[in-house]
Amino acid sequence: MVSKFVQPSWTKDFTAEWSDSVGTVYKDITYGEKDANKFDLYVPADNTKENYGLVVYLHAGGFTAGDKSGDEQILKWLCSKGYIAAGINYTLRDEAHTGSQRLFPVNGN
Repeated sequence: MVSKFVQPSWTKDFTAEWSDSVGTVYKDITYGEKDANKFDLYVPADNTKENYGLVVYLHAGGFTAGDKSGDEQILKWLCSKGYIAAGINYTLRDEAHTGSQRLFPVNGN
């Protein structure tokens, strides 16, 4: 089963007008050995703050489906609000990556 979350019309619209004056997107930064282990980084153009909040956004899909490309609008919106935002892809769970291999190791296991 494949499903996509549909945002009801009465909820907030998480889109932003995007240009170089809002921010810069750095695409497909590698963070591990697997092909899918890449992230996009959205950095605000405003560099006057001493500190910035970071939002790490994992795409929906229950660790078995999905891709960071579907989250581009909300990541741009977060960046337009002054956050550094990272949209993450990761190795999806499949027959080769089952419960015997943890996606996120616990206590080194």
